[in-house]
Amino acid sequence: MFDALEIDCCASEECANGTPWTEQTRLHEAQFFTIFGHLKEGGCEAITDVSTRKLAHRIALIFQEKIESSCRIFDCCDSIDGCIEANRQAN
Repeated sequence: MFDALEIDCCASEECANGTPWTEQTRLHEAQFFTIFGHLKEGGCEAITDVSTRKLAHRIALIFQEKIESSCRIFDCCDSIDGCIEANRQAN
């Protein structure tokens, strides 16, 4: 199913019309953290949102054990550029 997991810093914003949306942010702006699974066939799927980066790592490790140990975990919170690199390596 997944060949990699990714942890992203996220924040919720609201459009002018009141519609909520979520965007990737830098670590100091994060309101929550999302764990994504990189699908083997391409694309990604949000697995869950959590309140802390530490909890995101704990949950990602549990998923890694359940999926397979070769599934890599990328933490994109230190650098948005790191997220681009993680996507390139996973695909």
